[in-house]
Amino acid sequence: MKSEIKKVLRGPFENQNTRLRCYKKGHIIQHKGDENSKLYFIKQGLVRSYDIDEGGKLHIFAFATSGSSIYDPKSITTNQPSELFLDVLEDSIIEIINLNALDFSVISPKSKDLIISILNTCVCDMQSRIIKMMSVPTFERYKFFIKSQ
Repeated sequence: MKSEIKKVLRGPFENQNTRLRCYKKGHIIQHKGDENSKLYFIKQGLVRSYDIDEGGKLHIFAFATSGSSIYDPKSITTNQPSELFLDVLEDSIIEIINLNALDFSVISPKSKDLIISILNTCVCDMQSRIIKMMSVPTFERYKFFIKSQ
């Protein structure tokens, strides 16, 4: 799957509103409230998505490591401002794909299917993480995270 994703990113997206950026650890690439239509494909590094509640407590929603992607599914689906922060946990190289700016007329059906697969994989990973958060001790969740990479 990861090799297919890389092929798609090198192919029809090359000339379409995508950017390859390097970020230092600690950089916030998305703030809560930002307008968002971006999919972030992590070529190298580690990114997390999270929210901060009214009491100042940070709640982690998801992680993305090299070869995976991260985005705010609700923001992309509803075209509303983001509810999540995204920050870089280690120096990272990230391909940023602006989904609203893509010209889907020049993208093959196979590539479109792959985009949907990338987005669905993110949602499935988040679902697994949420289920584990509800039912598994912290150390077991950490072991699962390491194993899944």
